[in-house]
Amino acid sequence: MVLVEDETRMEFEAKQDRIWAQKGVYPKLEYTGERIGRCFYGASNIFKKEHIIHEAYWMNSKETVEFLNKIKAHYQRHWKEKIKVLMIWDGSPVHRGAVKEFLKENYDWLELMYFPAYSPEANPQEWMWKDAKKSIASNHEEKFFEELVYKFYRFLISHQLNPTFSLKVLGF
Repeated sequence: MVLVEDETRMEFEAKQDRIWAQKGVYPKLEYTGERIGRCFYGASNIFKKEHIIHEAYWMNSKETVEFLNKIKAHYQRHWKEKIKVLMIWDGSPVHRGAVKEFLKENYDWLELMYFPAYSPEANPQEWMWKDAKKSIASNHEEKFFEELVYKFYRFLISHQLNPTFSLKVLGF
């Protein structure tokens, strides 16, 4: 099993972007000034449409360990035999600290590989976040943040990573 992993933060008040509107009709933009947001951890299988998503209020090593436990539970539930997971992720600070202890205890099923430093374009999970935010979070009309989070989840689980990624970047 090969997974790519990344984290993102989604804000309720998305950054302004260009939108299409009928000539002479100006869309009404509401701004509350509230800073509501949520962090997401995502791991996607590069060979099939499978995503494991973890929602958190903070992005830190403790939440990273929670996410890794979620991945472990997912694969233990779905596979009767022991499965080995190769996870490719970046050098983020949230991948250190408590994560090192987790890795010492879980070396039998989890192996890590790192993307090259400062190369987010190599991680297809980054593109998944970008597409989701562009289609869901930017220029949204939802009145409640939870509606936006629900649409974000729906987008992620209904889309597959670009299949050419594994051929081009990883050489599979």
